[in-house]
Amino acid sequence: MPGFRNLFSSTFAVLALLGLVGCGAETESVEHRSGPASPEVHDAIARLTAGDADAAPGALDDLVKAGDYRMAAFLKSFREGQSIYRWKDRLVLVDGFEDGVAVLQDHILRTKLTADGKPVTAPKADLEEVSAPRRLRRSVLGAEDQLKMSYPLESVCLAAAKKCGNSRRAEFLPALEKLAEDSARSKKVHRVARTGVCQILISGNVPGLDDGAVLAAVKELGELQSESSLSSLKDLEKKEDTSSALAAACRSSIDEIEGYQGIVRNLKHVFNGLSMGSVFILMALGLSIIFGLMGVINMAHGELMMVGAYATFEVMTLFGHTGNNPANHYFIFAIPAAFLAAAIFGILIEFFVVRHLYGRPLDTLLATYACGLAMVQGVRLIYGDNNGVNAPEQLTGSFELFQDFELASARVFIIFFSGFAVLLIYLLMSRTRMGLLIRATTQNRATARSLGVNSRLVDSMTFAFGSGLAGLAGCALTLIGGISPDMGNNYIVDSFLVVVVGGVGELMGVIAAGLGIGVLNKVFEPFLGWFFPESTASVTWGKVLILVLVIAFIQWRPAGIFPPKGRLADV
Repeated sequence: MPGFRNLFSSTFAVLALLGLVGCGAETESVEHRSGPASPEVHDAIARLTAGDADAAPGALDDLVKAGDYRMAAFLKSFREGQSIYRWKDRLVLVDGFEDGVAVLQDHILRTKLTADGKPVTAPKADLEEVSAPRRLRRSVLGAEDQLKMSYPLESVCLAAAKKCGNSRRAEFLPALEKLAEDSARSKKVHRVARTGVCQILISGNVPGLDDGAVLAAVKELGELQSESSLSSLKDLEKKEDTSSALAAACRSSIDEIEGYQGIVRNLKHVFNGLSMGSVFILMALGLSIIFGLMGVINMAHGELMMVGAYATFEVMTLFGHTGNNPANHYFIFAIPAAFLAAAIFGILIEFFVVRHLYGRPLDTLLATYACGLAMVQGVRLIYGDNNGVNAPEQLTGSFELFQDFELASARVFIIFFSGFAVLLIYLLMSRTRMGLLIRATTQNRATARSLGVNSRLVDSMTFAFGSGLAGLAGCALTLIGGISPDMGNNYIVDSFLVVVVGGVGELMGVIAAGLGIGVLNKVFEPFLGWFFPESTASVTWGKVLILVLVIAFIQWRPAGIFPPKGRLADV
């Protein structure tokens, strides 16, 4: 049919464009330092590895002052051992031995040493291991963390700054202050560095610090509103020698931070709920279309979502995408593959099962449930119980919208992904011939048949389309979690609730109900966690509470949020 040909071509075009948008995002560019290290660095390394315990602390301080972040990797190898060796009065790096022979690398640049164009090798007997003594390893680790704060990649710099600040060690104070004053760094880095500085200042580990400086640091922590500083403030507040004015300042800063972080947590719950609600929408739209047209309750709909997830897994495997060997473009092809795989399974279920059970809703329900069980066991035999999908690199990170409120790229993608799917369905139902046939058959099947509509073909194609939407939901879920044969069980009930609340066949109703139930799921879980500390219990009781609310709602509005109007409305 022309309508479906247009639909599938539009689907592929829109989803491919969406995949390009998601997978074509720029990654963080980093200008790495190259070339040989300075003479000061070489001198410090020589003193550090000479075996003189008295000279080692000064050598570490000189390495930190030099600010060559590449030395962090060297210090890590030096601390862990079995990587740094002395060979012919020079230090070399060894990744491993093969038949007692190692390929030698430069200990700083980490490039292979060559002679006459060939890699330099040496037997293990000619190599003398150089590693940090046990009593020095803590100091080496501290120097390593300080050097990481000068790393150009912001994620590495932030992790090191948080670690140094939370340690409350006075030796990290100069490095954190330097980082906080670095104009080339982002506001987030400055905030984290200042938080670390203030935590060290109020820790009592800095000798000769007056009460005024401590009070100023406490007030600054309140202004910074960082959750990581709460423990430091609470410890200071509980100290016996803390003055009443300082304790009051601590309490004020704690209240300010907790208030702000509470707002952030609630916003995170809402955002996570919106992303999960977007998945419910994709699932529920398929259910709504199938039930509205055919009166069939498809209990295998969750398994069709699982088919879409495993189709994504197969496409990823086909392209060889891994964390170490990225092939990010695979997701462009995984989206239509998930849709088509679920649609094909839907056609098979409709042709071999559903078609023969029209007018027998209970039999149809049981038969589709049996199909779902068979699909679960078949997938379990082939793939096992649990598999993971490596998302495209561009969808694995997050970005900070404002302080401490980070949006996961994958969840943002899912929300927009669902939005495109909804737009596509609207265009199908309202602007194509196939949509007209579906609406006509839904409203009055007998009249549609009398006008020449092939209702059997309409049923098959609609069932396939609804199943394909479930496959898209499965594809989206691979971005935020693992996949398993019974993963559909976690979403099928919620999807039915969305259909009931939104109204059968009502696009806007399904959207409103899907987002609402998704948000309520994520809001109720932490709320009930106060009464049920076990995570599974809070999740279970959250779903029970939603079910109670849905039952109460349908008592009030049996036809859903947007009931049908006009001659076709139920009376």
